[in-house]
Amino acid sequence: ASLLLRFERAAGLEWEANIQQMALDHDWLVSIANWIYAFAYWPVIIATLVFTYFRHRHLFRRYRNSLFVSGLVGLLVFAMFPVAPPRFLSGYVDTVNEAARHNYIAHPSWLINENAALPSFHVGWVALSAVLLFPVLQSRLAKVLLLVPAVIMGAVVVVTGNHYLVDVILGVAICMAALAVNVWRERPAQA
Repeated sequence: ASLLLRFERAAGLEWEANIQQMALDHDWLVSIANWIYAFAYWPVIIATLVFTYFRHRHLFRRYRNSLFVSGLVGLLVFAMFPVAPPRFLSGYVDTVNEAARHNYIAHPSWLINENAALPSFHVGWVALSAVLLFPVLQSRLAKVLLLVPAVIMGAVVVVTGNHYLVDVILGVAICMAALAVNVWRERPAQA
């Protein structure tokens, strides 16, 4: 994490502590962020899988394959460059585990790799869901609105102390690259 923090500092992206501190002054905001972090991630992915499976099968294959490819890349990054989340650093609060102590968020430890903050698939896969569905929508406004959950998740993972901004950026970049690879693979063969 120290290498990542040095990079963020040099790039002017070291905003996490300030963002979290502003949120900590508002209990209601932290409660909403905790809830979104714990419960909104998988429903977006599952809803996208179900919707595309039944309504747009070609997008289902593209989404499934993009999840798989990005997940493999993520596993390599987790193994080669393990990064603990900000919540382990002095000055940060682990808001999700604080809430779990009050019994409203179940966060089983066996599901968590504590050194897998980089990249953030909480944000990457939600952004992937949005971008994948762009071809289905006609309205530019609808496409912009489809990105709102990814932006919210980006803020949530920082507010809860679970990710650095670089984690968010890299998570989205890996997912978009996986999508681009899958779109490229689907193109018709040149004769």
